[in-house]
Amino acid sequence: MMPTAVCLRRCAAPRPGLGLPSKLGTVRFLGTFLADPTAVPPAVLRYVAQQLDLPATTALESYRAGSTRFVHIRTIQQRYGYRDFHAQPQHFQLVCWLYTRAWLSSERPSVLFDLATARLVTQKLLLPGVTTLVRLIAQVRDRAATRLWQTLHGRLTPAQRAILDTLLIVPEDRHSSPLDRLRNAPTRISAPALVGALHRLDEIRALGVGAIDCRYVPTGRMQLLARFAAAARAQAISRMPPERRSATLLAFVQTLEATAQDDALSLLDQLVTLSLARAARKGQRARLRTLKDLDAAAADLALVVAMLLDETAYPDAALRAAVFARVGRDRLAMATATVRQLTRPTGDTTYYELLVNRYGLVRQFLPSLLRTITFSGLAAAQPVLDALHRIRRDEAPNRRVIIARSIVQQPPGCCFAWVARSSAAERAADAGNEQLYSIAGILAASRRF
Repeated sequence: MMPTAVCLRRCAAPRPGLGLPSKLGTVRFLGTFLADPTAVPPAVLRYVAQQLDLPATTALESYRAGSTRFVHIRTIQQRYGYRDFHAQPQHFQLVCWLYTRAWLSSERPSVLFDLATARLVTQKLLLPGVTTLVRLIAQVRDRAATRLWQTLHGRLTPAQRAILDTLLIVPEDRHSSPLDRLRNAPTRISAPALVGALHRLDEIRALGVGAIDCRYVPTGRMQLLARFAAAARAQAISRMPPERRSATLLAFVQTLEATAQDDALSLLDQLVTLSLARAARKGQRARLRTLKDLDAAAADLALVVAMLLDETAYPDAALRAAVFARVGRDRLAMATATVRQLTRPTGDTTYYELLVNRYGLVRQFLPSLLRTITFSGLAAAQPVLDALHRIRRDEAPNRRVIIARSIVQQPPGCCFAWVARSSAAERAADAGNEQLYSIAGILAASRRF
């Protein structure tokens, strides 16, 4: 016989009926006692009666009318350790547990309700009414939200609060508030859009609240406030209490600063990828147009190689004269130059040299990019960081000479290796190819960072 049945035999009258078993099954399954014992399904009562060898009756009206059910409730609580919802210290522990979850996470009230219900059942605390638990969860969440607003509000100075409030004011010469303007991310892939994204990042940093220490505030709570500010109307935020308004704007600005920088770098990567794709298409079209010249030059060189390999027909002493007589010195030199000019290294499909024609595009955003974004990396990225630092030094009077000399210091296998091959003549004249070097720096930065 099951332990439950043993308990029933020990603690009940000689013929206990189905009242006590129904109460015990209800509290185990539902976590609370039913106010109306007759609400137990008849199929359940028949099954319990079969297990306990009791009469298969499902009528509990007399049990509901009497006071025996209250005695059974106390008996089950004493025997199995069930406690009322407000029993201490379990109730206080439940409140602390709910407050901790409400403070550390942004769980919805329905999630907290389900978690609290499971905890009460596990700890054998009788479930209260639904509204009682809902009100308790609402009070705990309100207390956690008030603490969050007060914490963030207290970290701001009066001047910083005034600056954040200006985000909600619509200027006279505009139709939208600064808040509405700043939360609109760039949507186009172009150099002006990248410049606008960088100016957006500068404007966010100029608010002066990015350095406020909010490490002790849970990240999930900060993100929840930021998401609310990103979706709510400026008028709705302006009508909030001062503490909530300042906390919401602070969380929004701190989260938006990182998001705006990511938007700018993502736009830079997309712009570089688009430029490389266009250069590759242009290079492939140009390569198709030169196939005829390449075929003719390759045919001449193949003829010379065939003569070189034919040791019986052309001895070594007469080989040079035979080659020049068959092909011609000038024709052979022209074929060699054509092959060198039109052939590309194996696997090289980047067409970096065609990006020089797009230096005007790079020049539109390069100063703002280097002034706004601070790049950093590990030791492997140090050559690229040095190159970006040299490009950033606009005030250097001998900048072109510095760039020219620094090109040859870059390791092979990176974008600057192409610069070293492409600007040998200019480096020899100490002029430096500033355009090539700047483009290579942007390419390396977009790929490494």
